[in-house]
Formats: sequence, C-alpha cells, structure tokens
Amino acid sequence: MQAQQGYGYKNSEKIKALKTAFITDALKLTSKEAEKFWPIYNVYDSKIMDLRFKKTRELHQKIRDLGAIDALTEKDAKNFLNELIEIDKSIINAKTDLNKQLLEILSAKKILKLYRAEDDFNRHLLQRLQNTKRNSNYRPGGED
Repeated sequence: MQAQQGYGYKNSEKIKALKTAFITDALKLTSKEAEKFWPIYNVYDSKIMDLRFKKTRELHQKIRDLGAIDALTEKDAKNFLNELIEIDKSIINAKTDLNKQLLEILSAKKILKLYRAEDDFNRHLLQRLQNTKRNSNYRPGGED
C-alpha cells in the first residue's frame, strides 16, 4: 500500500511539473506576472484536485461500502446526488475566486488562455494515457 501511495505521489508530482511547464508556455507570463500568478494558481489547483478527486473518491467509496448504486435506497441516492452538487458548487466558487484574484494581475485574455491551456493539457494527458494503455498489457481492474 505504501509503495502504491509513493508511486501515485511521484506521478502526481511529475504531472504537476508537466502542467506547470505547459501553462507557462501557453500564457507566456512575464517574470513579474509569474511571481504573482503561481502562488494563487497553486492554491486553486490544490483545492480543485482535492474536490475533484479526494472528495469525489470518498463519495464513491461510501457508495461502494453500501453495496453499489443498485443497493442504495432512493433517499441515500438523493443524498449522494446532493453531495455531488455541493462539490460542483465548491468548484465553481473556487474558479470564481481565482478569476477575481487573477484579474488583478492578468488580462482577461490571458485568463481565457489559462482555461484553454488547462483543457489542452488535460486532453494531451488523456491521450498519452490512452496511448500507454494501448501499447501495454493494460487490463482495467487488473492487478499490476
């Protein structure tokens, strides 16, 4: 278990470094902009990662612990839906806060470029993952 956590951490650090380079290149930040941008963005990105992955994963684990979706009562299912909506609202709030903070240091055009760069990076990462799976003996749900 510890090895898996270490491996995941190593990969997440590598992905973060690739994302930083990708965004830096896309935005062409001045050194003054970068000095102000990265601390703000890193806080936002950590919050989003926590919401999207940790909180959502915890919610899905709760569902599995109850025996999967089909085993849920309608009341439990509605509660889980509400929790998912709350996570989405938190993501929107974080993005709204990011926009406010970034508009103090970047143009609106650069912020739009940031969002495009994030989407492009995620597509690029997904494509690399799909290529890796295609070129290996990857089996979903299989043991490594």
